[in-house]
Amino acid sequence: MQPPIFVVGCPRSGTALTARIIGSSTDICLITEHNNKPRYCPEDRSGILDEDLWRARPHQVVCNIYSAAADGKRLAVKNPGHTLRVATLRQLFPGAQFVFVRRDKAPTVASMTRKPRRSFLLPIPGLDSDLLRGAEQVWEHCQQISDENAHKPDWMTVSYDRLVEEPKSTIIQLWQRLELGSPPENVFTLPRRPSSG
Repeated sequence: MQPPIFVVGCPRSGTALTARIIGSSTDICLITEHNNKPRYCPEDRSGILDEDLWRARPHQVVCNIYSAAADGKRLAVKNPGHTLRVATLRQLFPGAQFVFVRRDKAPTVASMTRKPRRSFLLPIPGLDSDLLRGAEQVWEHCQQISDENAHKPDWMTVSYDRLVEEPKSTIIQLWQRLELGSPPENVFTLPRRPSSG
């Protein structure tokens, strides 16, 4: 299996849009944690719920499932939960590349807390029981992980704001860094969230 790409970052930071852009390549097999793939990430045709894959399974089983799903294509996996698994993923997949999506704190936290539920909060140590404070802690924890990895050659950071404001140049730079060739023209006009209809 070719070294995979892992799209990571704080929940609600733009990881889905970034994964959709990468997944628009015909040479990529995209797997996400979304259970409503047609609505949130139609480029993911794997039928695999990534977060479920990691529950109570030995790491080698996960590797085998990833390899079978890729079926000769390059694998891209989008899951904010993998932000907490970077060290494990590096060990399991030597040569993997990480795309960390960075979005400013205020809009990310607002998006995480828009609905009164804790499902967007990653299980970090010392997580506050208050939803707003918990969301802030998760954002800060994810940024710390990115800062600790920013100097590594397998790590790149994509700014969500730049992706939205300057899509063409940002996407071309992303594809070049990941050695995906030239992006298809339709990737520049992907909606920020696909319609559910």
